[in-house]
Amino acid sequence: MRNLFWCLLLICFALSTDALAQAELDTTFAGTGKAVLGPQGTPSDMVIQPDNKIVMVLGCNTLNPGGYFPFCAVRINENGSYDTSFGSFSNGMSVVNFPSAQTGYTAGVVLQNDGKLVLVGAIDESLALIRLNPNGSLDSTFGTGGRLLTDVNASLPDRGQDIALQPDGKIVVVGFSGSSYGEQFLARYLANGTLDASFGTGGIVRRSIAGVQITGQAIALQPDGRIVVGGNMLNFTAPAEGFYLLTRYNADGTPDATWDGDGVSSFSYGAPGSQGKGILSLAIQPDGRVLALGHKNIIYRFQTDGSLDPSFDGDGSRPALLNNSPEPHGLLLTADGKIMVVGERTAIPGLQILYLTARYLPNGAPDTSYSGDGYLEIDVDSSLLDGAWRVAADPQGRVVIAGRSAVGIVLNPWENCVVSAVRLRTPFPNRVADFDGDGRTDLAVFRPSNGYWYVRQSSNQAFSAQPLGVGSDLIVPGDYDGDGNTNFAVFRPSTGIWYTSLDPATNYGAVQFGQSGDIPSPGDYDGDGKSDIAVYRPSDSTFYLLYSSNGSFHFQFWGQAGDLPVAGDYDGDSKSDFAIYRPSSSAFYVLRSSDGAVVGQQWGTSGDRVVVGDYDGDRKTDFAVYRPSTGGWYYLQSSDNSFKGVAWGSAGDIPAAGDYDGDGKWDVAVFRPAEGTFYILRSTNNALRAEQFGANGDLPVASAFVR
Repeated sequence: MRNLFWCLLLICFALSTDALAQAELDTTFAGTGKAVLGPQGTPSDMVIQPDNKIVMVLGCNTLNPGGYFPFCAVRINENGSYDTSFGSFSNGMSVVNFPSAQTGYTAGVVLQNDGKLVLVGAIDESLALIRLNPNGSLDSTFGTGGRLLTDVNASLPDRGQDIALQPDGKIVVVGFSGSSYGEQFLARYLANGTLDASFGTGGIVRRSIAGVQITGQAIALQPDGRIVVGGNMLNFTAPAEGFYLLTRYNADGTPDATWDGDGVSSFSYGAPGSQGKGILSLAIQPDGRVLALGHKNIIYRFQTDGSLDPSFDGDGSRPALLNNSPEPHGLLLTADGKIMVVGERTAIPGLQILYLTARYLPNGAPDTSYSGDGYLEIDVDSSLLDGAWRVAADPQGRVVIAGRSAVGIVLNPWENCVVSAVRLRTPFPNRVADFDGDGRTDLAVFRPSNGYWYVRQSSNQAFSAQPLGVGSDLIVPGDYDGDGNTNFAVFRPSTGIWYTSLDPATNYGAVQFGQSGDIPSPGDYDGDGKSDIAVYRPSDSTFYLLYSSNGSFHFQFWGQAGDLPVAGDYDGDSKSDFAIYRPSSSAFYVLRSSDGAVVGQQWGTSGDRVVVGDYDGDRKTDFAVYRPSTGGWYYLQSSDNSFKGVAWGSAGDIPAAGDYDGDGKWDVAVFRPAEGTFYILRSTNNALRAEQFGANGDLPVASAFVR
């Protein structure tokens, strides 16, 4: 009976976990958002190429060829399938051994600008590197036939732990000398694999601290060339004590005395940890502040002088994952400044281990736009053992998590586990009127009479008034800089000029693009997470746009006279699709960016207004109309192709739908000018939210692209 209870509990938990995960997983990856791959082992690092291919590295056991290989790399395509053009095997794998080697492992990887991969680890008692060509073969121009061994400390074994690539192509490696602890080292190599004599002593920096033993385990490079290293420090004098260790070096390898006075900062975590403990991962923010992930489930943020940053969760630190987490493993700073942590958590003690992920706002608070509370557990393959180890973002901003999954029933986490990976959808890019970046639509209006925008931020209820524009301008809010916040922006029809910045030094981001009669239709057409400047020209039924990723000009003929632009991500590939609505026939026509297919859908009647948006939370734009004559909303959910209708509004109301409650689904909403009041039907609980904000004559920002 007890076994039956636990089995039923496990099944119920898995079902609830899977339902939450499905809302975040990118189903264009391996069909489900989850891929279980062939190499046996746990990925130690991962990089994502500009073409969205994913490379994971590890020491692996393989059946074909048989045996253990200390250096393994597996590459998969953007869709999650094996890239058979990489390596010598059908599963997209390249394996490398060292002649006569007895032991070894892979710890890290970097991708060079030429597409070559450099892997670091250890072979026997030496620091080891290999370099692979883009096709997975050894690069004979590096070291000896693509292999390189360095004896850092002649009397101790040397262990490479992490690797970074400088903008000038030099390769920086961090590690330590000793069986489990000892002294920290850095080594810097020229692009051809020779040690850089301008760094340290002959290309090597060795660092020890009197009375303690230390390691180097994680590395991050600052834009000014300084090097931040995370590690572990152990004091075995009774009472024994372990410390998180951060050291910073100047570009030439000398200690940086501006970091906590002597280039070293440390924080006790109690009883000493074993090898691989301490600081596990680092990230450098654009402003120079340093994020550090500690093995005892903690994230620190340091100011540029090495002191803790009190603006991060109040004291400079916060728990990394939920309680009952054995250990976090990976850290990612996303392009919009949010912080992602991955690891593993025992869901039911002794029964199931899952991928565990968490996402935080820049201030350290949980990002509630992610899975509702900022935390998400993922069951990759319904086995009893899944663990997330590394995390990275691809060029489109999609988060990829690499880990391990069990094959069958496994009691030992290191036995019969294979590489697995998941990819998350982009975090609702270009949300409607989200000026504070918290994942919720803010109450916001534009007042044509004075050219002011008025906003009440949903994160803290703060009020702001911002001048930008004149009465005849068209508002075009969007995330033009990719920071996750909506930007104030206007299009001036009389001149065809866009103003997308509040900075007078840049002439408010003025860009001349368009002409009188054009309809502004911004969107993320190139999938880089930024709104692209775009117009639809009714006179020739053509979209014209500027890609924010590279400034290139593009155009697309689509539609006929009388059509209206209704761009959106109808296929869920994180790119805006060219789309129009034809009032004469009440029909939508979409040119999907994912496959070039044309989709037509009759929806609505004469007099309806177009209010397309993601009403079912599947990250695809739904066909939707608002009927002013009845106050009716009608939308076709893309998730299941089902029809939904709701009466919400009255004569004179302006439709202003958006995700006001942050659950990932658009809420039906109207702005009533006569009262200056928003009426919102929250999708979380179907409850009314009525809030006075604005005045008669104001335009709700959420209605900017209602047609």
